[in-house]
Amino acid sequence: MQGLRQSFRQELQWGTHVRCKKTAATCRELLTKERALWTFVRMPEIDETNNRAERALRHPVQWRKTSYGTASKRGSRFVESILTVLATCQRHQQNAFAYLTACCRAYFKTAMPPALIPQPG
Repeated sequence: MQGLRQSFRQELQWGTHVRCKKTAATCRELLTKERALWTFVRMPEIDETNNRAERALRHPVQWRKTSYGTASKRGSRFVESILTVLATCQRHQQNAFAYLTACCRAYFKTAMPPALIPQPG
């Protein structure tokens, strides 16, 4: 892996000197984040690809495209939040309706909402 990392670094360094300003800027940016690019090598629990994240975003992206999005920042924030809650509940095998109901009850009682991610114990 060390040889691949060195080769990649050399290509990025070369790329900082190309005529295309966008390409050079991207290479400079990647060089500043070089250590993070190899996190998956140091930490085996980190996926080496973003396929899982891509699959998780597939439904929300398709929904946004077919629904024409929202008409306000507030609406966009709501959609982001509700889709995050639904995905998190699904991932933790938690009933999303029960969770959202508990959140509404807490809101009307001016209490703290329940934790979205179940705590171990």
